[in-house]
Amino acid sequence: MAKPIPLIATAAVALAAGALIGGLRVPALASTPSNSPAEGQQLEPGNWAPDAYAALTHMIDQHRGADPSAPDAAYAVFDWDNTSVISDVTDKLFLSQMMTLSYALSPDQFAEVLVADVPAGELGDGFRNLAGEPITRDAIVSDIVADYRVLFDAYEGLGGEQSLATVQASPEHQDFRAKLFFYYTALIDTHGPEIAYPWETFFFAGMTPEAFTELATEAIREQLGSEITTVRLASPAETPGAAGRVETEYLDGIRTVPEIINLMHTLQSNGIDVYVVTAGFEWMIEAIATNPAFGYALDADHVFGLRLETAEDGTALPLARAGWPFTYDAGKPELVRQEIAPQHGGRDPVFVAGDSGSDYGNFTEFGDTEVLVLVNYLPTGRVGELAQRAADTRGTAEARIFLQGVDERIGLWRPSAKSILFGEREPRLLAAEPPRADEEAS
Repeated sequence: MAKPIPLIATAAVALAAGALIGGLRVPALASTPSNSPAEGQQLEPGNWAPDAYAALTHMIDQHRGADPSAPDAAYAVFDWDNTSVISDVTDKLFLSQMMTLSYALSPDQFAEVLVADVPAGELGDGFRNLAGEPITRDAIVSDIVADYRVLFDAYEGLGGEQSLATVQASPEHQDFRAKLFFYYTALIDTHGPEIAYPWETFFFAGMTPEAFTELATEAIREQLGSEITTVRLASPAETPGAAGRVETEYLDGIRTVPEIINLMHTLQSNGIDVYVVTAGFEWMIEAIATNPAFGYALDADHVFGLRLETAEDGTALPLARAGWPFTYDAGKPELVRQEIAPQHGGRDPVFVAGDSGSDYGNFTEFGDTEVLVLVNYLPTGRVGELAQRAADTRGTAEARIFLQGVDERIGLWRPSAKSILFGEREPRLLAAEPPRADEEAS
């Protein structure tokens, strides 16, 4: 098995002359992608699973020398979270906001956002307090609002005079961060991504694109340098509130993916246009995808995600953009057909990459897509069926979906279709295979 290539997460990229990212060559970017077969960059093997690498190099060879300005030019569509990066960058900014109180919302505005589009009633049965009692939306919202009022009046970055470190040590902040993230994960489970994902973006309300990008870039840099580890949040005994005490946890740290960076620029150098279609917040993905310091260096008009309405002064409003597709599952191919395909003669993408139920529509609705890469986080359900299909067709002429392994413990891809999830120590191809606990990682 090939030796994994080490990751360089935050290296500056000299894209004008070409650069090395994580040991992989990123081709130089001209103002117009190369039309010449001889000039087209060859994809480097890196930590690609062999079957996926072979399929990609064949696909690139088939399109090498094509005119990228042709009305039916080929294009590729990438998911972002847990595909183009390891982890979820919108979630990480939500957490960063929570920890640093980086909001542009008054307590009353915050209270309105907490219930925006969220049905009243009990949270899912798996989201009870530490006493085992059910929690209602209104109970946990009242606790979060009470905490935020105290924090708003205390923190010097909002309406008070205390330092962030002082405020973070308070029981109100401990309760605030535990209950806010607990509530968000409960919304996903109780009401689904259709409610929870747009709701998460409403906390960016009041920010201009420039202020948001500054905040997002700082959060990205901090997370790229963070250890990949479990962070646990718990309400303190002093502040049980109406909902009672709760506990929750998240996986800290994000990593860029050198293989994706190299692939994106290799495709571009061979006349294949590159787009991102994500269920994350569009401004957030732009902050990392378009910044050359992170290696991807895509054009902003090639990044599509969740959008908010904006005020006349450009600040974000806590309202999902009217008429804009919800870019999750079937909403992704809807977006592609509405915004991207018309620029390419109405054709399907030649390549799609994704990892989860968010990408199911892209994996199933494009009949002419040549290669689909499923980054293997051992999915279940409908996406698990796609993973099974990929496993069943490995090494055959029918293979169209290819599994790409990842080692979630260290934030690197694996040169295999098998993955090692955080907390495990043995690679698995499919979720049905029993895991073995990783005592060192737990």
